[in-house]
Amino acid sequence: PLLLEARSKRVWPGRDDKVQVSWNGLMISAMTVGYQVSGDRKYLDAAGRAASFILAQMVQPDGRLLHSYKDGSVSNNAYLDDYGGLINALIDLYESTFDETWLERATQLADTTISQFWDDEGDSFFYTGIDHEALIVRSKNPYDNATPSGNSLTALAFIRLGTLLRRDDYTSIAERTIRRFQPYMLETPNGFAQMICAADYVLGGPVEVIVTEGEGKEEMIRAIND
Repeated sequence: PLLLEARSKRVWPGRDDKVQVSWNGLMISAMTVGYQVSGDRKYLDAAGRAASFILAQMVQPDGRLLHSYKDGSVSNNAYLDDYGGLINALIDLYESTFDETWLERATQLADTTISQFWDDEGDSFFYTGIDHEALIVRSKNPYDNATPSGNSLTALAFIRLGTLLRRDDYTSIAERTIRRFQPYMLETPNGFAQMICAADYVLGGPVEVIVTEGEGKEEMIRAIND
């Protein structure tokens, strides 16, 4: 108690309390995995609330995302990793609940991602959208750092979404992106962990299980996740 009392007199470090879409997308995905592994709904509920907040507060009327929220204000057009991270998170929520609303919102964001970021000639995505501030050059930044790169997240999101919806246009975009960066993956694989996951998904293919409505559905889903 004495030590705690003494420490409480020190100046507290500053707290970064802004909400960013990209970071929340990663956390929502992690929370859905926590639910799938443990069956504890507190993780799923937290993931759903976070996603609902972003969709309600950080999506513009035309469907474009905003990057940051703080003290009731949203700012800055979203970047590629914001879109890729959130689309993956919404797919994870769909796979945890089978609520098609999550899948519909993921599809809407995927279409916005294509119109805002896709470089058809370069077979990959720009990091900034077409309506971002004017830059000397629009970079693509394919390497993972502390968090996965935008191209890696988006390639994984599009191959997953394309598989679920039987959308060849989505899977084609994912495959083209992976092929575009294949030489870089071979040269420095430790910088492309997330895109290698996407490539593994393409090469290995998903495991598909059909679960119908009726008694025992929840138990079956838990068994699949186990």
